[in-house]
Amino acid sequence: MKVKHTDSYYAASRNQQFDFPKLMGDQIADVCVIGSGITGATAALELANKGFKVIVLEANRVGWGASGRSGGQAIFGWASEQDTLEKLVGKSDARKLWDISVEALALTKSNINKYNIDCDWRDGMVHVGVKPRHDKELKAWYDDLTENYGYESLEMWDQEKTRHHIASQKYTSGMFDSNSGHLHPLNYTLGLVNAAKQAGAEFYEDSAVTKIEHGDPATLFTKNGTVKLTTSSSLVTRIWMAWRPNWKTK
Repeated sequence: MKVKHTDSYYAASRNQQFDFPKLMGDQIADVCVIGSGITGATAALELANKGFKVIVLEANRVGWGASGRSGGQAIFGWASEQDTLEKLVGKSDARKLWDISVEALALTKSNINKYNIDCDWRDGMVHVGVKPRHDKELKAWYDDLTENYGYESLEMWDQEKTRHHIASQKYTSGMFDSNSGHLHPLNYTLGLVNAAKQAGAEFYEDSAVTKIEHGDPATLFTKNGTVKLTTSSSLVTRIWMAWRPNWKTK
């Protein structure tokens, strides 16, 4: 019996529901995607739109994991300021990571519009400070992103403006980003699944991958079936490079 989505606001307010079959028997695909969260569903959608035969194997339900129950924030960057990333990986790779994050925001909003995904998108988010040290850190962060990364959607708020927008006397400053936003994560994920399905991708639920035979091409095994790939690893690399032509492999 399939597991149910976690009892949450998102599950209670989802606007569509799928009941995909379990993988049974032997199947053939150009690409097999493991997992049907935002990343897996997006990959399936992009590949199916390019004419590849795509099979998605999900151990539970589509959108079952973090993609369907996160906080729903869609925010620039990573869980770290850019100067910290620069110290960890160098300025060049930190810039690549930054570009990926901004591309992801653009792709998210493009998918919502292109596929009419009803996921309650709301523009804007703000990082707030509660003490003078935070005010200085936010201003330094703002300066770095606008001057060194050319990010033009930020706006610094002083204490008065922050308290005007947020009904609290606690905050002392804010760094507002009009490019970031918030959405209903489960409805967004299910919208991606539906778009990928319409593009020809096949989804199988309750179909955990138990083994992978790494050949060229490979075969994936579930409890009740297999997926044999027709796409070699070299072609997968070419697909990736075609999608991100500016990404240089080492």
